[in-house]
Amino acid sequence: MEVKALAKYIRISPQKCRLVADQVRRQPVARALEVASVQPA
Repeated sequence: MEVKALAKYIRISPQKCRLVADQVRRQPVARALEVASVQPA
């Protein structure tokens, strides 16, 4: 299953967003939420 997310008008740089997305990609949901929750915004 392919999932695509689209975010408009967010106040975060694309580079920072890409760093978080790369860490979360292909992880189980529980692990991805854990990783995303400790990232500084």
